[in-house]
Amino acid sequence: MANIQGSCLCGGIRFEADAIDGAGSACHCTMCQKAHGGPFGAYVTLDGVHWLQGEELIAEYRSSEHCSRTFCKTCGSTLEFRDRRKPEHVSMAISALDGDHGGRYGYHIFADDKADWYDINDGLPTYPAGN
Repeated sequence: MANIQGSCLCGGIRFEADAIDGAGSACHCTMCQKAHGGPFGAYVTLDGVHWLQGEELIAEYRSSEHCSRTFCKTCGSTLEFRDRRKPEHVSMAISALDGDHGGRYGYHIFADDKADWYDINDGLPTYPAGN
């Protein structure tokens, strides 16, 4: 039985997942900054994702040779980060999860690209590039 629920801002897209697989990442690459409209994008890997409604509202943007990002066509909410080299991984924006889900990021990646106006000072492991 799925215990993780999620949705986009407008509620047109809803999903559930069985579990969060480990600590997520806070990605400071410039693409994540722009996609999330903030200093970083935070993602967790989900197991057993099932779309409940609105799958037809999901748009995909190919942001690099191997990766793409999904979002809601209606409200623009960021949803997934997809890596074609790892199709079995479902990396979902933590902000798309609803309620007290327990998802947290546990490390920072692409810290060399972080926004100049943001300081990483939470004591979590920090990597200059990917992990």
